[in-house]
This record gives sequence, structure tokens and C-alpha cells, in this order.
Amino acid sequence: MNISVATNVPVQFLGEEKGLELISKVGFDTVDYSLYIPGDFERLLSDDYLLQAERTKQLLKKYGLKCSQAHAGFKFEYGMETNVGCPEFLYACRCMEYAAALGARDIVVHTVWVTDKTVDAVDYNIGFYKSLEPYAKKFGIRIAVENAAGTKSVEQVNRFCEALPAEHFVVCMDIGHVKKDGFEPGEFVRGIAPGRLHSLHVHDNHGAIDEHALPFLGAIDWEETLRGLVEVGYDGDFTMEAGKFLKAFPKELLPDALKFYYSVTKYLGDKLELMKRESALNG
Repeated sequence: MNISVATNVPVQFLGEEKGLELISKVGFDTVDYSLYIPGDFERLLSDDYLLQAERTKQLLKKYGLKCSQAHAGFKFEYGMETNVGCPEFLYACRCMEYAAALGARDIVVHTVWVTDKTVDAVDYNIGFYKSLEPYAKKFGIRIAVENAAGTKSVEQVNRFCEALPAEHFVVCMDIGHVKKDGFEPGEFVRGIAPGRLHSLHVHDNHGAIDEHALPFLGAIDWEETLRGLVEVGYDGDFTMEAGKFLKAFPKELLPDALKFYYSVTKYLGDKLELMKRESALNG
């Protein structure tokens, strides 16, 4: 199992090269490359965005990191045009192209917050994702639908699974979002349509707001969550996205904070692997 981390905080604090270097130095082997830090919207709409993607690819190679997943920026809003003439839609498409250039197999693209209460949010977002499907095909990357705005319940997530082809669309279960929205992650994962869960965003909270805290600093039952992942045969990356934990520290303490962050990620990832092996032995 790849032990992975969202790149947003180290790269935002230290710059791309030093941020990736630190991620590698503390022990991570895989990244969920963040394309939503300040300045990324303008950067990906520039003429040289693919040259920048090549630079990122070379830095990942330099520091022995694999990018198996990325996270698109989310500037698109309800009512905007779903074509590349709309800068916010073009940004989403270029995030997909950038991620594919890095070798990512999946890219998380958030749902759109539907402000019109007379419109079904899931139906609207299915249409939004279908407008992105030609670009997923073109760039050879799968779009990961995350449980977020309009996809809070497992039933809503499964409506996407029914409407969108598995070849181009998978599910990213954000464990923190599950807890914040009033569900238990262990139960939630068991309800996702079989074969559609391919990525995770791992973080903790106390069940009320999206804290993006490090596991064990909130109220999530991690033993039960891991058990659910074992039961459904989850075999994707174990990706930590507890950025608010890292942001709580001064820049000078980021190396120490990230080292502990890695230790917690590896502990849970190793525990998940051990539970999978025990489950296989017990039949």
C-alpha cells in the first residue's frame, strides 16, 4: 500500500521543490498532488502550464515520489458555462491534463455547490461530471467523485456510481467529511457500490465541522473504519489530508510536524495491511 500525502501545505509553505523534498525526506513515497493552492488558478491558465507540469514531474522523480492521485482546484460555481470558454471550467480541465502528465491515475474533482434549492444537486453534478468526461478520456485519467457538497450520504454517492461509467469515474471517500455529515466511516464504506472506491482522504474531526485534524485528535473510530476498509477489499493509497494540523505550526516547525504526520499515516496504513492479512488467514 502506498502511504500518501496531500502536497498543499508543504508546497505552499516552502515552495514546490523544497516542499516535495521534505515530503520525501520524512518518508512518504507517494503524493496526492494539490492543484488548488494560491496562485494555481492563474498558473494553470498560463500558456506554459505543460512546461510547469514537466518541471513538477522531474522534481517528483528527483525525490523518488510517485503521483498516483491529484486534487483539482475548485473555482467552478453553479450556473457557470460547462465549456472551455469558461475560465473556471478550463481550469478544471487543465488540472486533469496536468495530473495526467504527472502519471496520476485519478484526480479528485469536487462537486459543485448548488445554490438553487429547487434543483436536485446530484442530478446537476452528474451533468457537470458528464461535461468533464470527454477530457478524462482525452487525458487518460479517472475522475474521483468525493463525498462533499451534494454527495453527503452513501445513497447520493451511489447515484453517481449508477449514472457515470466506472471506466472514467471512481469514488474518493473523504473520511472526515463522512463524520462531519453525521455518518460513521465504517458503515459508509460498506455501503459504497462494489468496486467503485479507489481513493481516500484521511483526517479527523469531532463530528460538527471539517477540522482536517490528524487522526486520534477527533472522534472517529479508526479501528472500525479500518475494519470496514478491510471488508470491502480496499486496495488504493492511504492518503492523509490533515492540512489544518500542519498549518497550526510555525513554518520553522513544519519538518518536525510533518515527520510526526508521516508516523501517524504509516501507523494506520500498516495497521490496515496487518488487518487485511489477518482477515485473509482467517478466511
